[in-house]
Amino acid sequence: MPESDEVAEDIKKIKWRLESIDASQILMIKADRKKYLDVVEGVFGRARRRVTVYREIDGNRSQTELASDMGMDESNLSKVLRILRDGGLIEVKRIARDGSTVYMKTKWHRVLSIAKWLDETFGKEEE
Repeated sequence: MPESDEVAEDIKKIKWRLESIDASQILMIKADRKKYLDVVEGVFGRARRRVTVYREIDGNRSQTELASDMGMDESNLSKVLRILRDGGLIEVKRIARDGSTVYMKTKWHRVLSIAKWLDETFGKEEE
């Protein structure tokens, strides 16, 4: 077998193992959902501003765009984004060679149904 085929096969095995680990972790998180939602609640605290910012994050807008759309000072938004990022609820994704970035929710959002939890805890999102 040529070396490139061996490398491709090794990569395939590694990807499969990573996907298996991710799937196992998701099942464990779902099984202990209450514990993980307590962690999420700790990140939000009772700060409605964090909830509002989190709800606005859609994976399409940069910090500057979010601040402008929300009518918020960019330095205040930066503090909230740092708290959400450090709490593991959002991540920064580089989208262009020029270094442009957008903010997006992590897998936790879907796994823990955070949007539903936010609605139950803080009230429905106003449209």
